[in-house]
Amino acid sequence: MGATPRALITTLPRALALVAACALAPCAAAAQSIPPLRWQAPAIAGAAIGVALLIDVPVARALHDGAPSRAGTARTLSRFGEVEVSLPIVAGLAVAGTLARRPHLTRTAAITTTAIAGSAAAVTILKLGLGRARPEQDPALGGGPVRPFSGQTAMPSGHTAAAFALATTLGDATGRTLPRIGLYALATGTAAGRVIGQRHWLSDVVAGAAIGVLAGKLAGGRVSVLGVRAPRLLLEPGRVGLRVR
Repeated sequence: MGATPRALITTLPRALALVAACALAPCAAAAQSIPPLRWQAPAIAGAAIGVALLIDVPVARALHDGAPSRAGTARTLSRFGEVEVSLPIVAGLAVAGTLARRPHLTRTAAITTTAIAGSAAAVTILKLGLGRARPEQDPALGGGPVRPFSGQTAMPSGHTAAAFALATTLGDATGRTLPRIGLYALATGTAAGRVIGQRHWLSDVVAGAAIGVLAGKLAGGRVSVLGVRAPRLLLEPGRVGLRVR
């Protein structure tokens, strides 16, 4: 027996609700699977930057006298945060993943690219807005005068942000403790090199590290901020684009 119009009218909203629930379930599950950024993380980062600001001057002055003799060491330590290192790593992962048909490798390349690009964008905006002088631009080593939009670009450290973004994404991709320790050690070396070489104040590299870690976690879908996750570069056979979800 066919259903009456009244029965259809009564049933239709329920059916539509069921269809909508089924359609939205994957999205809801995806959203729930990405934990929000806890307040403790920015609080710890802010406290670390604050402490670093307090000791910027004594650290810079302690390193000033021997800076020329340590220039080579500083450059070597800083290499992990340079594009000459990150670009071959990302390209190698993308090529290896494509040739070997290992999606997790191309996915890691995409996540790493997104993280480094995101950290670079944040660093550039902050550098322009803050306009802090580098130690080498401050003969008195008084803490780096701040002149917004002056072209001074000390804070935050772009090399450090890139290094920690790279370390975070690669470390999370491995999911193992020892590789993470090694990668973060390299990133910390980059931060140390920037301070030793008088290119940055201590607080510059602490801020850069915080930005890099956050960019890596956001790009990898490890955390969301206010319910929003970062767009991700999509690298798949026959497709290149941005995934926003």
